[in-house]
Amino acid sequence: MNLLNDVEVDDKGMELNIKEYIRYLNIDNTKLHLSEDEFNSILSLHVAQGEMSSLTRKCNIKLYKMTIDKFPTVRAWENAKVEDKIIYYPTYRITNVRYYQIMLICMRIKGDWNVISKQGYKIPNILTTEEKSSIFDSFKAARYSETGFKFICNQFIKIMLTTGKELYQIDEQDIYKYREFHHDGKGNKELFNIAKRIASVPAILNYKVKQIDLKENNVENENMEIRNIYFDYIERVNNTQVKSTANDSKYVSRLFVDWLWDNYSHLQSYMELNIDYIEEFVYWNRLRISTVTNRIRTATMVNGELSKLKGFLKYLKRRELINYEIKVFISGSNCDFDNLRSRSSMIRPLPVPITDRIAIEKIINNMDESTGYLYIKKNMFKLMYLLALRPSEVISLKWDCIKGTKEILNLHVHRAKGFKERYIPLILEAIDIIKELQQFSKDAVPIYKEWDGEIAKRLFAYNDSVINIHALEVEFNKLLILNGLVNIDNRPKYTLYVLRKIRITTWLEFGISEYTVAELVGHGDLESLSHYIISKEVRIKNASKVFYTFYDDLLIQIKEKGFYENNDNAIEIEKDYAEELIKDLTEIENKNINVVALEMAFNQFPELMLPLPCGNCLALILNDESFECEKMKIPCLECSDLKVDETHIIIFDNFIKKNKSRKLHQKEKLEGLVNRANAILERLLKFYQVKFEFSKGVVDIRFKQLFNEVFPKRGRKGVKK
Repeated sequence: MNLLNDVEVDDKGMELNIKEYIRYLNIDNTKLHLSEDEFNSILSLHVAQGEMSSLTRKCNIKLYKMTIDKFPTVRAWENAKVEDKIIYYPTYRITNVRYYQIMLICMRIKGDWNVISKQGYKIPNILTTEEKSSIFDSFKAARYSETGFKFICNQFIKIMLTTGKELYQIDEQDIYKYREFHHDGKGNKELFNIAKRIASVPAILNYKVKQIDLKENNVENENMEIRNIYFDYIERVNNTQVKSTANDSKYVSRLFVDWLWDNYSHLQSYMELNIDYIEEFVYWNRLRISTVTNRIRTATMVNGELSKLKGFLKYLKRRELINYEIKVFISGSNCDFDNLRSRSSMIRPLPVPITDRIAIEKIINNMDESTGYLYIKKNMFKLMYLLALRPSEVISLKWDCIKGTKEILNLHVHRAKGFKERYIPLILEAIDIIKELQQFSKDAVPIYKEWDGEIAKRLFAYNDSVINIHALEVEFNKLLILNGLVNIDNRPKYTLYVLRKIRITTWLEFGISEYTVAELVGHGDLESLSHYIISKEVRIKNASKVFYTFYDDLLIQIKEKGFYENNDNAIEIEKDYAEELIKDLTEIENKNINVVALEMAFNQFPELMLPLPCGNCLALILNDESFECEKMKIPCLECSDLKVDETHIIIFDNFIKKNKSRKLHQKEKLEGLVNRANAILERLLKFYQVKFEFSKGVVDIRFKQLFNEVFPKRGRKGVKK
């Protein structure tokens, strides 16, 4: 055969790609160079399909001969250095890579990642129409940009060429190996996720970010079993905890693992741990000197590290890696492990001011959602705020998280802290958010999450993954800074957890029993609620709005029996309970009974204390989100419908008597509080004049008499001569 002439390709061959055509020609995988006729026949397909010119074909044939002259055997070509394997044509910028690729397709030579991963070489089309269609459909379902479709196809082809595998045989190790030669984090992750969709990679697997030399990786313990389990724990912590908490958890676990190596290097596994080792470590850690202050650390810091150690031990317990004695030692809310804590008085944090609560709500509602990622983040924040969810809980929510009957819908948190689950009655706003998200992520593939250990379709799936806690934390911090909610050092005033804190505080302020709130938010005991401080008076005033028995009964029914009973009457009662609960939670969310704002209004606008106000005042305060006290007009002074009588005058007289703090503020020289008290008195003065029709002189005398009743003048006692 004259190798300078094209070989005619029949009609059937014209419909095939190069891989299919090689099979059509019955070329086997013998570890020998292709014959001249075989190579020319394959090149002729490229020419016939318009992918190669006749001149390029001739150059490739000359390169084919040069390759055989340099490497007479395939083994010699395989064992050559990377830079020697590629031969360049002396005149044109053409190499023998085309022949190398064809040899790989014929499976006559072992693939070299260093050659295949090089950029600038044309990638042969070896994917079938069905395979391309599968990849393209996966691209659309994952909401990836279609501009990257050809790129991903080429990455699959490179792996197929190097490994000799079919598309559906590629596994996660092939992708990770390819990653060593192709440094494109986003592209490699998309490649991995598409492989999951076309079922070549198991759905249980998530893409592992390439490990870099982080401090947490520099563990000194040389026992491989102990090291590997430690690294598994590090990966779980990175995926399930906010950055600051994760750093603490990783630090303490690494400290413990290295301490074991320094003191008990004979240990072969965590199963050989005993209580004495743990107590000894805790005592050693308690006496450690801080590298920052050069002093022994505070009890609070030591106890925080003890909690992180307990978390590591619980992880080992869940994986059945510690013995029964240790399991008992760390189990329960008042376990023996907790007795190792240093005793110190607990300082409870201050509640979030009402102005900051309103600001945070506005920030979330006004958040940009122009991209898919921003849309997901915004709705994550919303559900955390509305339902007091933990960040890890919202991230792991399943796609079908709405449970219950058609009339009574609940959010099913299938995996809460401590491996618990719970149900939260849903208000309409939360239902709308979840249903919209279900539509958005309806084509998502099941995603494995370390938090619950399940392969499940996720509510917040986007691009075949779920945004992690760190990304949420960064976005929330950025929002706070942009909107001025910062400390004096211009850092965010709150952490992401404040969304949960606000909701818990709000529920408690509106009189919901501590037991009920603990059940709604997944607290194992009432002591946990001590971090959410509210005014005792506020809760007492709102107690009448709460049906304690109803809430308790409802949650017990959900926990023990669910919503479905054989007794029809029992079902109707439960439905009524749930409907009332949803109604009350909705009222709280709509601020129809915002007593915190009402208390502020009474202090700033005492005329609102009238038993039967006209309604305009309360409407402005309770329903208008833009309400700001210093800008609000004097509602009752301008209301002609307001009727007053002597009983109302007595109410205001008593209020003036209670306003004795003004004099105390003057004594303490608290200028800001004095100005505020004076402003209230000025409003009262005007109110007495307008509504009670007193002259200014009469009001001045009346106020003076009222103050004298509170602060009577006391003359000096006579001194006997």
